Amino acid sequence: MRTVIVKTPLRLPLGGGGTDLPAYVKEHGGFIFGAAIDKYVYVTATHSPLHNGIFVSVPHEEQNEIKPYADAVKNTLVREALRLTGWEKGLAISSASDIMHGTGLGSSGAFLVGLLHALYALRNTPVSKEFLADRASHIFINHLGSAEGKQDPYLASMGGFTCFELGRDNAVRFQPLAIAPETEKEFEARSLYFYSGARRESAVILKEHERRARAGDESVLEYRHRVKEIGREVKAAFEQGDMDRFGELLHEHWQAKKKSSSGMSVGIIDGAYDDARASGMMGGKLMGAGGGGFFMAFVKDGCQDAVRGVFARVGAGEVSFKISRGGSEIIFDSGDDSGNQNAA
Repeated sequence: MRTVIVKTPLRLPLGGGGTDLPAYVKEHGGFIFGAAIDKYVYVTATHSPLHNGIFVSVPHEEQNEIKPYADAVKNTLVREALRLTGWEKGLAISSASDIMHGTGLGSSGAFLVGLLHALYALRNTPVSKEFLADRASHIFINHLGSAEGKQDPYLASMGGFTCFELGRDNAVRFQPLAIAPETEKEFEARSLYFYSGARRESAVILKEHERRARAGDESVLEYRHRVKEIGREVKAAFEQGDMDRFGELLHEHWQAKKKSSSGMSVGIIDGAYDDARASGMMGGKLMGAGGGGFFMAFVKDGCQDAVRGVFARVGAGEVSFKISRGGSEIIFDSGDDSGNQNAA
């Protein structure tokens, strides 16, 4: 019997979000800049001869299962991860998360990366963070036909700040980053995060964008082009230590994002946005595809409490996020006698 526990960070999209969608990348290439945060998905996988089949207890797809073999598992992420890693039976899989899924922080990507990490560890197969991200993306795009791109698995798996270009062949090309520690501290101090109270499935909004793009809706294409430009400008602002410029770009991004879909915003955010701007918020946006989840507010230094007051009045609870450096990590392995439990 052997048990492995993996923790994988959730992610914070900072620039280029949505330009990683496969249909857009195929024609125009993509750009992603983002970071991992100190809120995690935890995956526990136990291999035992006492398990005759596959036992699954995870929040994603919200169902518990006891199946005789891997192909019978209904949870799509678990089933495809088992197929990819060659597991047929003898496993119990469970997960927990610091933040509920459906809140715009990439929990599905983090879960799949963590699950693959645990399953490879049980196989005694060393893996790199880039390999885990690539295999998770392969499952989403090629096995499940997901409208989501490579942003979530890569930001979760790599940890820290990450930037990459996507060629028209969908190949990832990492871009070097030079972000000063002082800039990171300033970013953390001036960023506030509030829960809108609404959960949503990102696939609904993403599929709407894909449908409109395939129908020749030029506004969707123009939106993606502008988001890519803003993403590159955001990266430059971080490298130059110009956090005021980042705040301005965040506001510009949100205005464009709201126009891109009728379901992008929610009432609680619309009701607070202008008041928050008047109280010192430079810009903000709902995380992920939009439509609910967490709202990020970037504020002028010294205006944090005033902006907190605006969102408190509309009932949006605050959660603090910091940058997480480790990426996906093995935090417990009952079969590891070496004392080295992290990813290769």
